[in-house]
Amino acid sequence: MKLKKYLPALILQAAALALPVSAQGPDAGERGFEVPAVVLVLVLAMVLALAVKLRLRKGRPGRRPRRKGRQQTDRTAVEQAGARGEKEVDHRIQWWLPEHRGWQAVRKDCRGKYSDRCILLQNRPQFPEKQEYDHILVGPGGVILIETKNYGGEIQVVNNETWRRRRTGETGWKQEESPAYQVHRHELLLKSLLDPKVPVKSIICIANDATRIQNAQRSRYPIVPVRELARALDRLSASSRPLSAAQVKAVQAAIEKAKTGRGSTRN
Repeated sequence: MKLKKYLPALILQAAALALPVSAQGPDAGERGFEVPAVVLVLVLAMVLALAVKLRLRKGRPGRRPRRKGRQQTDRTAVEQAGARGEKEVDHRIQWWLPEHRGWQAVRKDCRGKYSDRCILLQNRPQFPEKQEYDHILVGPGGVILIETKNYGGEIQVVNNETWRRRRTGETGWKQEESPAYQVHRHELLLKSLLDPKVPVKSIICIANDATRIQNAQRSRYPIVPVRELARALDRLSASSRPLSAAQVKAVQAAIEKAKTGRGSTRN
């Protein structure tokens, strides 16, 4: 609706009602004409109310698409940031592996919900829900899971379930779920595929080196910035009872067998 279309008719109607009206009665000639002021005020009030209603209605259709567009833009930005973070961790891993004999990275040849290049595992019927992994390393020291988060700003670890985060350029803190629950799910599924004697260790890597982390010791799983990833992997890969080459091969085969969503990755 266009407000301009209705205003002329409304103004004419108000003017017609506001015209002087002949008084009735025997003394009409002496009183002349009187303007019904109350009617004029009521009509003008109606015109104003309708004008406001039309303007509000006119503004509604334009707001929803913009809000939807902003949400899509935010989601795309988060996914792109996550992809950049995983790429940085991949780069660090590629330089770590050659110095650690017997260790290999599981190939990212699956397409998941959040990434077209990931490790997607499933173990029916025990764990029917698929789990999407960022990085899995297999070697003599067992299995190392790396959950990557490309967060910026500051992070406060409240407890194992809750984090508080303040983004770069913002003053307020926002509460969000800790990645620890996600990592725990990943561990449970992976352990269900392997011999109980195979060690499974996990770490949360913050891919943005500028991010400040407070109270990291409160987390169930170690939290490290990407610049310290190599040293953290050195600690996690150490084992007093290393797996044999045959055991490492069996672990790799079990993971490959549990993969789902392969053959649909984008180049």
